[in-house]
Amino acid sequence: MKKLAVIMAGGKGERFWPLSREKHPKQFLRIKGDKELIEATVDRVSPLFDHILIVTTRKLEDKVRERFHNVSIIAEPVGKNTGPCAALATKFAKENGFKLVGVFPADHFIENIDGFNQNVRDALFMAERGFISTIGIRPTRPDTGFGYIERGDLIEDGVFKVVKFHEKPELDKAKMYLESGRFYWNAGMFFWKTDVFFEELARYAPSLMEPLKVHSVNEIDRIYEKMPSISIDYALLEKTTKTVVVESKFFWEDLGSYIALERVIEKIDKNVIIGESVQLDAEGNILISKGGLVAVLGLKDMVVVHTEDVTLVLPKNRVQEVKRIVKKLRDMGKTEYL
Repeated sequence: MKKLAVIMAGGKGERFWPLSREKHPKQFLRIKGDKELIEATVDRVSPLFDHILIVTTRKLEDKVRERFHNVSIIAEPVGKNTGPCAALATKFAKENGFKLVGVFPADHFIENIDGFNQNVRDALFMAERGFISTIGIRPTRPDTGFGYIERGDLIEDGVFKVVKFHEKPELDKAKMYLESGRFYWNAGMFFWKTDVFFEELARYAPSLMEPLKVHSVNEIDRIYEKMPSISIDYALLEKTTKTVVVESKFFWEDLGSYIALERVIEKIDKNVIIGESVQLDAEGNILISKGGLVAVLGLKDMVVVHTEDVTLVLPKNRVQEVKRIVKKLRDMGKTEYL
């Protein structure tokens, strides 16, 4: 069966501001190594699929086209979460003769490519059998920033029936999930047969299915006018009974905020350092410079990010609030910094 990889590359990455901007969001950052996150994603999935489709925004379309020449590109007229994105991409697959679809976020960090490859092959095999499959990440901490997947009966080695998808939990519940050993982080990677997907979409999410019946992929503006803003998880995956989860065999990090850098970058003198810095009596910090020198003295558990036009300083335990600064700048009309 011909296989299409769909890479979702429309996110804003506001919690990585000021490194991540509207015209250069997180998926275009080089976090570790010399490749942008989206470039690493394309390289990772290319050997496993016959073709790649990147779904992005019209604001980022030119940037994507500059980087990739042997892929197909769809530019959404407006962001409406992952439901319309997944549905339209699967419509593209069906119109172009692809029977299997794999969906991947563009901005995740992954190591142990052999393990990743094996998991994707297993997920595609289950999709070929008529399941809607996903890869669940074994949790290493009680994280409240991820959705969770509860596994049920073993189907075959490393593959389980999905009991339920769970929203981001409170800390006590996240601890219970971790201790039970029956829950995985939802990494947003999904695999399905086009025919199975559309059968289930018509049954559980007709508001996403109906516009696709009367319009081709080329009529994207008319399709998006009629589609709701909804995640594919909530629209379909939490409702269908055909989902299975493949237990991950690789290292994965969502890179949802600056704190995640501590899990992917080795510390130097007890600090995470990107760019040029000098630190004295400082530990537990995340220090990033994109031009010039960052110098700190007596600093502990802080984030310092310096770019050519912005310097951000905040405690590590408040990194989830970076979006508040972005909102404040937008309210003030200072869009040149966004």
